[in-house]
Amino acid sequence: MVPPMLRSTCLFLMILTLMGCKKEQREPAAGGSGGPNKALPGRSGINSINHKVEWKTYTEKKGGFSVAYAGVKIATTTDQKGPDGKTIKVSNLFFNVNEDVFVVHWLPRGPQKPSQQELRIRMASSAKKMSASLAQVQTFSVGGHPAIRAEATSKRGFKLLQMVATPTTLYIVAAQLKSRLQNRENGEHFLNSFTLL
Repeated sequence: MVPPMLRSTCLFLMILTLMGCKKEQREPAAGGSGGPNKALPGRSGINSINHKVEWKTYTEKKGGFSVAYAGVKIATTTDQKGPDGKTIKVSNLFFNVNEDVFVVHWLPRGPQKPSQQELRIRMASSAKKMSASLAQVQTFSVGGHPAIRAEATSKRGFKLLQMVATPTTLYIVAAQLKSRLQNRENGEHFLNSFTLL
């Protein structure tokens, strides 16, 4: 069974992906929530989580990328309607670490040449759909392909978002971080690790 946090993040990011390119933020109860997030004696809440993660490398040959991962991996493929009404396959890869969710979505993109402008439009559209404000928007390249990264802050939480466009595929790499400050290093590590094969 897919944990509710992963299911809701998956749904949100699939909608975000298809519409242009929710997760509710919760604090763990005092004393921790058990499992890997169990509070240390005398401490409670997010501050007691061990934010150090032992990362490994995951290679997705069919998807054409590799990325750092830790925790439980969940892979899904769904059929979704694209903006043009046609059905497309969206592949999703989720990792849940210390109540943070790290995601890679990849889907076929249109025949136009990939560009930074396309990604800026997709990022702005995504922010609008999330009712989020964007900050630290940066354009760069991954393996010679246009990419964009931004911070998205809304009432629902904090995300680091990255989009990469190749001639055939749009990749969305995201870190939904429960604690913006303490978990940011993990989110940045995840996004920085994304490599095209």
